[in-house]
Amino acid sequence: MKKLKYIVGLVLMLASVSAFAQAAFEGEIRVTTSNKDLNETASVNMLLKGGNTKMVFNTVTKGEPYTYTIVINANNSLNAVMLTEVQGKKARYDIPLSSLNNPALAIYYKFTETGVTENAIGYTTSQVVIEAPGTTTTCKVADVKGLKVADLPLMFKMGGVMKAFADKNYNGIPLSITTLDSRTGEVKFTQNIENITPRAIADNEFVVGAEWVKPN
Repeated sequence: MKKLKYIVGLVLMLASVSAFAQAAFEGEIRVTTSNKDLNETASVNMLLKGGNTKMVFNTVTKGEPYTYTIVINANNSLNAVMLTEVQGKKARYDIPLSSLNNPALAIYYKFTETGVTENAIGYTTSQVVIEAPGTTTTCKVADVKGLKVADLPLMFKMGGVMKAFADKNYNGIPLSITTLDSRTGEVKFTQNIENITPRAIADNEFVVGAEWVKPN
């Protein structure tokens, strides 16, 4: 599938957000992202409950809009399921969870708490700057009840910006992530949590119906 490489790329960048809700958190989170390398922007609505995750993506990749859903079920340790419509038909694709490991952060990086604070979506955030070869990432981090990096499953702590927080056992969640090319100052990637809404989520939100069929 032509778009699959773009989809998997976006999913793994959001995996840290979608996975940080364990049994302690139940509710809805809305995230927006931009990725210069993929020429992609996205708005993602997430439902989270007891280790289950449902992410509805509305993306624009290289000027082309696309909508799809990813379901990660706590009872399936091997695959996530992608749901989308192909030529008017409901199609499902299994994505190995092993492919959702975040891109590895360089072994050598500098993690700095700057002391700068700011309000964002009702939380007081603290600024953290992560410098790695070629990139500088600024994060606005907040304490959010029920959500913390230390609760991430191992597979979501193996690389990327979230690895730095896991390495530090940092008690907070990045509400905003902005990565710059440290040589040119160009923005390479952004991720912003726009809203966090604790609420009851029905179990059937995470059930993939029989009408979703694997293409031949």
